[in-house]
Amino acid sequence: MLSTLALLSNLVLAQGAYAQVGSQGLFGFFDGRDIDYWGEGRQVKDGLKLEAAMPHGDAAPYSGSTVVRAGDSQPFSWDAYQSPQSPEFWDDGGDWIPPRPFREAVAAPNSENIAKYLAWQGRKAEVLGTFQAALNQRAAVLLPKEPQKPAAAAPVLDVPWSEVKIAYFYQTSCPHCLESRESIEAARRLGAQVTFIQLDHQSSPPMHTPSVPYSKEWAETFHVAATPTWILSWRGKTLKHTGALNLSELGQMTSHLTTLENQHE
Repeated sequence: MLSTLALLSNLVLAQGAYAQVGSQGLFGFFDGRDIDYWGEGRQVKDGLKLEAAMPHGDAAPYSGSTVVRAGDSQPFSWDAYQSPQSPEFWDDGGDWIPPRPFREAVAAPNSENIAKYLAWQGRKAEVLGTFQAALNQRAAVLLPKEPQKPAAAAPVLDVPWSEVKIAYFYQTSCPHCLESRESIEAARRLGAQVTFIQLDHQSSPPMHTPSVPYSKEWAETFHVAATPTWILSWRGKTLKHTGALNLSELGQMTSHLTTLENQHE
């Protein structure tokens, strides 16, 4: 269905066209007569010809048709579109023909018709929203639920956090840095000596406090090419890792660090 903005735009355009050529110039269906592709209507005398509405004077394939859709010959009333129990309430047109309330509003785009058209559309959206909520609630009861997998217990690691030093290179615009934010802060709370180095310090406020700017000296020493980059140090041994880490993974890396031979990467 048309949005409110698109509807109002169409109504304004239609009002100008209507003032120039009248209802017969707007494909005929704005006057309650439209093409019956499937033979559901009835013959009427002196039906509207459609070629007048075609652009550039092109003749319409149904030029001179005298067929109307069944029901369009009946008087129109907005009251028929008030209740979801009414078939008219769910009118959505068809066969490339807009629903009748739209045609009525375009044929006479006064404030009353526009207000009633918008009220009808809003009421339909409200009813459908209520139905969707009820449907979702019922589906949640009827559909089988996947059994929840028990959370894997985190391995118990004997990590000497107070002896661990971490140089942590990050950018505030990096989604992996945001993902690792709680991990590195948790390591600091556990006693790790963390130095935060911010690469985009000139354009963004720090994500961690305190942070130091990324400098030429840092770049020459560690050659950081992506973030987050972790430099772990323990008793002269170091490990370098690039990418997001959770606290368990960080603990495993730190535990592994204690088993390494003395080396510097």
